[in-house]
Amino acid sequence: MTKRSVSRRLVTCLASPKFSLNVLCLVVTVFVLLQICSFHITQQPILLPPSLFTYLKEQQQEPEQIISENETAYLVEKLRESVTFLPLKDLRFSNKPLEGHTWFMSSLYDNQTKGEVQYQEFPSESSKGRLLCLKGVDEHDGSWNYYAQAWPQALPVNASLQEGLTFVSYNHYSYGNMWHGLSAMVPFVAWSLRNQCESPQRWVLYHWGELRFKMGNWLSEIITATYGQNTDFLRFVDGNKPVCFHKAVVMRHNEGGMLRERRMEVFDLIRCKARKYCNISFSQTSKSRIGMTLLMRTGPRSFKNESAVIDVFKRECKRVEGCELKVSYSNNLTFCEQVELMKMTDVLVSPHGAQLTNLVLMDRNSSVMEFLPKGWRKLAGVGQLVYQWGASWSGMRHEGSWHDPDGEICQFPDTDRRCMSVYKNGRIGYNETYFGEWAKSVLASVWRRLVTCLSSLKFYLNVLCLVVTVFVLLQICSFQITQRSLSLPPALLTYLRHQPEQISENKTAYLVEKLRESVTFLPLKDYRFSNKPLEGHTWFMSSLYDNQTKGEAQYQEFPSDSSKGRLLCLKGVDEHDGSWNSYALAWPEALPTNAVLQEGLTFVSYNQYDYGNLWHGLTAVVPFVAWSLRNQYEKPQKWVLYHWGELRFGMGHWLSEIITATYGQEPELLRFADQDKPVCFEKAVVMRHNEGGMSRERRMEAFDLIRCKARNYCNISSSERSKPRIGMTLLLRTGARSFRNESMVIDVFKRECKRVDGCEINVSYSNNLTFCEQVGLMQKTDVLVSPHGAQLTNLFLMNKNSSVMEFFPKGWLKLAGVGQLVYQWGANWSGMRHEGSWHDPVGEICQFPDTDRRCMSIYKNAMIGYNETYFGEWARRVLGKFSIREMKELAECNHGNSSLDVCS
Repeated sequence: MTKRSVSRRLVTCLASPKFSLNVLCLVVTVFVLLQICSFHITQQPILLPPSLFTYLKEQQQEPEQIISENETAYLVEKLRESVTFLPLKDLRFSNKPLEGHTWFMSSLYDNQTKGEVQYQEFPSESSKGRLLCLKGVDEHDGSWNYYAQAWPQALPVNASLQEGLTFVSYNHYSYGNMWHGLSAMVPFVAWSLRNQCESPQRWVLYHWGELRFKMGNWLSEIITATYGQNTDFLRFVDGNKPVCFHKAVVMRHNEGGMLRERRMEVFDLIRCKARKYCNISFSQTSKSRIGMTLLMRTGPRSFKNESAVIDVFKRECKRVEGCELKVSYSNNLTFCEQVELMKMTDVLVSPHGAQLTNLVLMDRNSSVMEFLPKGWRKLAGVGQLVYQWGASWSGMRHEGSWHDPDGEICQFPDTDRRCMSVYKNGRIGYNETYFGEWAKSVLASVWRRLVTCLSSLKFYLNVLCLVVTVFVLLQICSFQITQRSLSLPPALLTYLRHQPEQISENKTAYLVEKLRESVTFLPLKDYRFSNKPLEGHTWFMSSLYDNQTKGEAQYQEFPSDSSKGRLLCLKGVDEHDGSWNSYALAWPEALPTNAVLQEGLTFVSYNQYDYGNLWHGLTAVVPFVAWSLRNQYEKPQKWVLYHWGELRFGMGHWLSEIITATYGQEPELLRFADQDKPVCFEKAVVMRHNEGGMSRERRMEAFDLIRCKARNYCNISSSERSKPRIGMTLLLRTGARSFRNESMVIDVFKRECKRVDGCEINVSYSNNLTFCEQVGLMQKTDVLVSPHGAQLTNLFLMNKNSSVMEFFPKGWLKLAGVGQLVYQWGANWSGMRHEGSWHDPVGEICQFPDTDRRCMSIYKNAMIGYNETYFGEWARRVLGKFSIREMKELAECNHGNSSLDVCS
């Protein structure tokens, strides 16, 4: 019984009236049962989120149908806005780009049955019915191309929909290379074999996430032959206009994970399709009994003495009855000429190179003999094995490789990787004796297989008949079984979903659940901006932009108009790499699964520097104070601290006291209990630029408030009666950047202070003072004298218009950059007067030129000398200027009142 006759009988059976009536009765029965089940299911109560449930109740005065339509449109629009695009190339996985989920579309995992191809399909159960959307036109950096998942009824704004099936290919190597291109194509053919040989309407090609718009001609012909249509490569017209796909299949592991049997099935199909495409007869009559082909190369990895190599194989071929030798160059052959040549070949002899990819086009069990230049065995790694793998996967026999022991000379040891650049494209010599013995052995084994194959042909025909019979019986059984397990047709499912009164609440809950599933978490630290981490939107929460009014603090607020009413959600507990902590925006009624809602206001701080440092910690707090001043002095319930996206759970004691004084409560730092359990915030304010963008007036307002709150917190009176007329304080350090001869420095300033009526000098060490003692000391200080260092941050706690004198070790002027200016800025922002800096011209000696950055490691923590004459004149000048200012302020009755006004 032939396969065609079996097919005709099956068709006749299926077309009979009695059978059709039976099938119709079965379908009607299943339809009625499903209707009953659907009715019972829709009677079950569905819990809606409280805020959404309240909203629906408030709309009850309107007609029910209008409510349902409005609510559906509202939720669909939210679904549209929830689509979040992620970088196609995730730089966090640059050290393992091909492992697991790979760095390409890294948030998604592949579908795989053991031994089958690894793939992603959209829409599918794993995508929860969502389509794949792609965006971006970058051909040089895949991290600037994007992907997202979107619900079919809520595609991104301005998105276009591509109908039909699209194949999306990720290749770590080049599509122009025959072997690497074929390896990328094989899994798609394997998928088609398991899916009714479905053909793609178009292809999207990526290499490292970068778009590619072509492949090698040989590979293009293979695809055309396999699918019976020319390859159409999608081009993205606009980098900001997403393209979504009605159906898409993504491959990013090439043939990885496939069993050898599955790979052989694919290569069998490709071989068969290529021969049919090229109109090459499957008959054996035109073929010699044993065909041997020398497929040669020109240039790199070609034979040095081709004629001698040809003579060896010609001689051995003549010794075997029915053997015919052909010598060809692949670069002189069309695709179909290569297919035809491989059809005639039983033994392929060729140097290592792309032309060897043609081996998959030979008949199964054909033999391959491969040749490599000197040096490849030790240095080429697994790349030298690809055609051994290819022979195994396509059902061929790789008969071994010959590595030339002689060749180009490398100046380095032969195990040095630098030698590979010499050996890679080296030419290949020959060994007449070895080549002759090798060819004789391979031809003999081919002859034995040929004889065995002919003698057992009758047996295989019998087996084939048995297999066909079993196959037909199984097909009949399978057909009957599938008739008994019919699922609900898509059209019926659509009909049920649109029943107005029964499922309006179901539909709302369905859309809300889709909103929940649409929440997409992004890395807090985006490595794409590592070369400019503080510019613009920064590398922290890089997809979001700040709200800013000119002169005010730059901030983000959630929920707000800019977040479209969505809340901020954070996830992750990493304290070492911020790219493994994540953020997302979520609708209040559709928070992520397992999310915890943190009530009240939360301040989220990003600091490029250390929260333990007084100055850097203070500059991170100032914008929050400025925001509070503009928002009814609202206070945070929680703080979340990030440094480079890494979580921090502590800050310096001084900074903690400043926050406690300012807000009247100790800062409570949020700890994330579970890295996979998101925390969402009822209200959150994010700062990531410190005081950047704030005008001097706004900064002074913030410092005025902090100063006043600190004095109230420490119960320090602002009365002038407890203060000397002019208070001069030497705030000294120990260790790094301290004065070498403190006593002499103290004597200079003590002497100058005595010369001014009402001047009182105080010498203190900040590490010996409590927070409130520092606040009290600064309240009495009009002139602050101190080396550069964290203790100088106290300067803003003085009264406005007080003076600061700063001292540096040798080398800072040339090498310290803008870091040496922070207290000049601080004085200016807080309404003080920075009276200049003294840079010690003498100090530690550096072995490099004094402009060499390496010297800064010596100068940074050096001690500071002194210049008695300069210090005396400088002190006299500063005290004189302050005396004049004080007399003017006394005359105007304004001295010291501004801070009291702000705090009242």
